[in-house]
Amino acid sequence: MSPSEFLALWGPADFARLDVAAQGRVNLPTRDVEFLIEAGLPRAAGLYGIGFAFPPTHIPTLATVDRRHAELAMGHAGALVLGGNDSCYICVSPGEEYQIISIARYSNESLEFVNSSILQLAETLLVMRDAAMRAYSLSAIADPMEFKSSIHVALQRIDARVTAEGQGWWLGMLTEMVAFRS
Repeated sequence: MSPSEFLALWGPADFARLDVAAQGRVNLPTRDVEFLIEAGLPRAAGLYGIGFAFPPTHIPTLATVDRRHAELAMGHAGALVLGGNDSCYICVSPGEEYQIISIARYSNESLEFVNSSILQLAETLLVMRDAAMRAYSLSAIADPMEFKSSIHVALQRIDARVTAEGQGWWLGMLTEMVAFRS
C-alpha cells in the first residue's frame, strides 16, 4: 500500500508525520521512514484510544518518553515510541527486525508483537478501524463468527505473523469486538 492510498482510505484526519529532514536521523528502514514522511500515522486511530504522536524531527525512545518504565522494560529502553493509549506504548523494537511491539505502561511483563513493519501497522489500522465501526454500530452483525473470520483473513493477508499463534494483540481486540456484539 502506498502512502497516498493509505491517506485516501483513512480519510481526513490529523497525522503524526516526520519531516523530510528526519530521513537520515531516524534509525528505521528507508521504506518505513518514507511512509512516515509521506503519510504518517493517525493521531487518533478510533480504536481503544490508540493514537500516534512523535516530533517531526525524530521518534523518541522509550527511555526518553518514560524513564521509569524504560528501566522496567528490560532490553527495550531503546524502543522507538510511535504512540499508544492509556495502557500501552506502541513502539518499533530496537534491533534488526524493526517489528512493532506493544509495551504495557504499568507492567514490565507485558510485551506483545503487533505488526512486522510500520506499513503493515498502517494497513492493519485500516482493517481494525473498519471492523470496530461495524462492531460498535447500531446495526447488528448477522453472524459474529463470520465477521471474526473475515477480519482474521484480512489480518492474515496483511501480516501472517499477526495471526500465526492464534492469539495476539489485534486478535485480542477482535475477540472483544465480537464479544460486544454477541
